[in-house]
Amino acid sequence: MRWFRHYPGLARDEKLAAVALASGQPIERVVWLWVVLLEDAAERNADDGYFSVSLPACAWFLHCEPAELEAIMAALDAAGRIFDGCRISAWPARQYIADRSTARVRAYRARKSGNGHETGVKRQ
Repeated sequence: MRWFRHYPGLARDEKLAAVALASGQPIERVVWLWVVLLEDAAERNADDGYFSVSLPACAWFLHCEPAELEAIMAALDAAGRIFDGCRISAWPARQYIADRSTARVRAYRARKSGNGHETGVKRQ
C-alpha cells in the first residue's frame, strides 16, 4: 500500500468550501471527490500529480449525476486545485520527497549487504 500526504484541515478547507459554492454541490461531495483525486494520483506514483478517475463511477458511488461531479471538477480547475483536467496542482509540494522511502530503503540495503551489519562498520 502506498501512502500519500493528507493535510490537516482538509475537511474545513476554505478553498474547497468555495468550490462547493461555485459548483452548487454539497461540501461533503467536494471533499470526497478531492480525496479520490489525491488517492488516485498517489496510487499512480507519478511525480506530476496525474489522476484518472471515472466520474460516472464516482457518481454511481455517491448516488448523484455525473454532471454534478463535472461541475465540481470545473470549480476545482477554476480554483487552481487541478489543471489540464487530470493533474493535481502543486503535487510535488504536497508530497514531500521525505515521504518517499525509496532512497532510505536503498541506503539501508546497501549497508546491510555490504557486511551484514546495519551500521556499515565492519568488525575485525
